Amino acid sequence: MRFTLFLVYSCLCCGLFAQSKVDFGRVDDNQLNDRLKVSAEELTQYILDDIPAEYMDQMTDRAAYRFADQMARSSIDVLSGGRVYNGWDEMDEYVNGVLQRVIPEELRAKKFVRAYVIKDGSPNAFMMPSGIFCINIGMIAEIESEANLAGIIGHELAHYELRHGLERYVKSENDEFKGGILFNSRKAISAFSVDNELDADSQAAEHLRRAGYGLNGLAETFAVFKRQEDRALLTMEDVWEIKETTHPSSGRRIERIHEMMAAEEESAAADPGSSAVFEKLREEARAEVLKYLLAGFNYQSCLEKAFRFHLFEPNNPTYVYYAMEAIRRSCYLDVTMWNKKFLAHNYFDVVETKSGGHKKVKIEGNFFDRFRPGILSMDSNSYSQVMAKFYWDSPKFTTNEEAYQFFYKVGKALKEPECTLSNALSLSFNPELRNKFLEEYLAFEDIRYRNFAEALLNDGIYEALPKRKLTIFHRLMPVIKHGVDDIAVWHEGDEQPLRSAMEKAATSFEDRDFLYLPELKKTNINDYLTFSELEGFSFQPLLARGEKTELHILDPAFWEVMKRYGTNRMEFVNCIYNDKAKGAFTLEVYKQVSDYTIDDVLNRDDEKGRYVKMYMSGLQILEDGPLKLRAYDGTDRMGARGRGYDLLAEVLTEKLKSLDKSLTD
Repeated sequence: MRFTLFLVYSCLCCGLFAQSKVDFGRVDDNQLNDRLKVSAEELTQYILDDIPAEYMDQMTDRAAYRFADQMARSSIDVLSGGRVYNGWDEMDEYVNGVLQRVIPEELRAKKFVRAYVIKDGSPNAFMMPSGIFCINIGMIAEIESEANLAGIIGHELAHYELRHGLERYVKSENDEFKGGILFNSRKAISAFSVDNELDADSQAAEHLRRAGYGLNGLAETFAVFKRQEDRALLTMEDVWEIKETTHPSSGRRIERIHEMMAAEEESAAADPGSSAVFEKLREEARAEVLKYLLAGFNYQSCLEKAFRFHLFEPNNPTYVYYAMEAIRRSCYLDVTMWNKKFLAHNYFDVVETKSGGHKKVKIEGNFFDRFRPGILSMDSNSYSQVMAKFYWDSPKFTTNEEAYQFFYKVGKALKEPECTLSNALSLSFNPELRNKFLEEYLAFEDIRYRNFAEALLNDGIYEALPKRKLTIFHRLMPVIKHGVDDIAVWHEGDEQPLRSAMEKAATSFEDRDFLYLPELKKTNINDYLTFSELEGFSFQPLLARGEKTELHILDPAFWEVMKRYGTNRMEFVNCIYNDKAKGAFTLEVYKQVSDYTIDDVLNRDDEKGRYVKMYMSGLQILEDGPLKLRAYDGTDRMGARGRGYDLLAEVLTEKLKSLDKSLTD
């Protein structure tokens, strides 16, 4: 142990004891910023008016309105769903500043063309037919320069400018993707999509030239995706290239950009350097990426990115902590992971055969027996920039367990208390040793989970949570069948009747409280996202191997939110409510139905053909009992008489009774 600690101290920078604490990312504003509030009626009309005449001539007025209605809905869902950063003004202004530099003159007057940054750790970006451009924080953390960001924006603007989403919709409406047995619809859609991407690349090049960015920025953008593709290929033994299903291969796209540059004799050095603002925001984005990957249970991706960031900043406690937690949580759910090779257990090496060909073989050694940039989505030149070369000069560990122990010692050297708590939680099988580290954690002044650690130390985890159930109503989606169309009702209107009906059903049980999640989304976005993470976990299949999985050991934040809301069991309720519309298959009837609010649908009496699918899932922190609760039992036909609110409340009451009985049995 003394030798290992010596290595830790000698390998880290001399400013070891002056480190900042773990950066847990931003705490966003709890209420939606005005820029995220968009009128549904205005956006629908805007999209409809924005359809060029050449496309209007190819479809019915009803189909055109349906397109505008659906695109407005999807856009507003993104803006109001809590996943757009809501208060990070510097990031918002910077990304939109680059957009304004890249955007062509003819699009500047488009009211809704704007950029939004999404709380998602995966590297991706997309643009909606409304003109709303979204880029994941995971993409910002991956790119290397402002020119890369400009390349992404230019490409997505080109999709909007060339009307690719609208064109696909029109072709689908006219059955143009049906190509017979030899060229089926899937192949037709794939070919269409790949051609769209290449056209958008060419158009993006024009945008970048005009804005003063070199095309190498666009090439480097695709290099990010190529590294992702190469990493994926290293997990597949018999696959050597990614099929071009919706996008061309990144390698092909990079070659095309280089050909454009060569034709214009453009130097790769023509790109402007990264600004100080870009570097600062990218650094801040990295903590956000790790936070959302961990919260989304993407432990392997979190570990790979945390370790990659750690290689360039080895004494940054944020990356050490997230590496520890990604290992701990994945091994908590599957104890066999402790003995797996660190970062290498699921990957192949490419080796040369005697005949001069190549084959893939499972990595026989360990991650550090040679530099493997592909697994970390790095290029082969990255090693020269790595600060922590000591991992290859003198490997410190080979398995996940050894890596975890090493990172804990690094965290201890950095005096990071959250690494001490992580270590304590990894010892849940040994209460005596666990408590020793809990006491050490509680001795720090500034810690994140003091109440939790005290309760765990004093065996008060279960006692601290009231033995009450919290029924959380998340969403009701009325779907109205009209001819061949399923029209989703999405205008909120007056939500109070629905809230009251669901609350009355839930609180008819003495030990139940009620939470209406759509209301929380408007008043407390951060808690809304925490509940959304819990709900997402309740839906996931739990493949745990080892000791019984307990929610508070997996993530102490879940225990804290349960304590704050006074419950030891959460039940999430989601519904799809089906009804039928009458009248001719016309634009007027579609408009009438699409303008319904939930109240318009549920307030009706004496309706035939009403059905509801009610999905219930939940989680609990209970000493003796299952972690997860589920109740999916098909579609319920509702009575022809009575208000929809009353009938829905009856269904919820029966479902809750059934859920309680199943757990008792």
